Amino acid sequence: MRKYNLALIILFIAGVMVISLPLTGVLLSQDEQQEEKAKVEVKPDVIEKKMPAYSLSLKELIKEAERNIKKIDEDVKKQEVLEENRRREEKVREHFEKGNALYNEGKLKEARQEWEEAVKLTEDPEMAGYLRESEKRAREDERRRKEEEARIERERREQARLEAEKRRQEEIARKRAEEEKARQEREIKRQEEAAAREVERKAKEEQSRLEREQREKERAEVEAKRQAELAQKEAEREAKRQAELAQREADRQAREEARRLEKEQAARERAAAEAKRQAEL
Repeated sequence: MRKYNLALIILFIAGVMVISLPLTGVLLSQDEQQEEKAKVEVKPDVIEKKMPAYSLSLKELIKEAERNIKKIDEDVKKQEVLEENRRREEKVREHFEKGNALYNEGKLKEARQEWEEAVKLTEDPEMAGYLRESEKRAREDERRRKEEEARIERERREQARLEAEKRRQEEIARKRAEEEKARQEREIKRQEEAAAREVERKAKEEQSRLEREQREKERAEVEAKRQAELAQKEAEREAKRQAELAQREADRQAREEARRLEKEQAARERAAAEAKRQAEL
């Protein structure tokens, strides 16, 4: 049994040292252990959250309090055992590492004593469950290691496949680039020919446009001359019409003035006659 425990603890510690993975949830640093120890205190909310919402009789309340106290005592005991096992594990590691150092120095007896001390620490009954958990963690670490190796192998194969695919794609891209270059050269030649035709077409269009503009200019000059003549004739007609209107207006005003003078003369004659009549009376 002792040899089994010795092999078990050496296998466990060596596996942890090789894999170099933290035993999260169980293995904590000294500072974290101090923090965990500080957490081992009975807080009111631990009891309050277990208390029923309804009102209890005094007897039921006492029973509930006793159950809460018992549960807290069990939790405190478990926490204390866990902390003690962690301290034991630290000591086991220290003895194991010292044993390794002594063994490397050729001090076999001293190394054996250190390893025996490590084994003795694990023989405590409270360490049994802790060791089983350690075995589970070691198996889990081994499983993860194998999964990681399988993942790395898959990634290596995938990388090789990707590199082969990359080379194939590069070859395809090279051929496509050559085809694209030839196509672009043909396209450039076609565009140059099209550009030459376009220049020729635009030159013809420009010549036609200039000719149209020249004809339009000549037509506009003829039209402007015609419009000027029409405007001159219209101005002469308008001047003549305005002179006739002015003459008719002058004649009308002269007639009105003659009628006004005749009316004034008649009014003066009536006034003179009326004055004469009044004088005779």
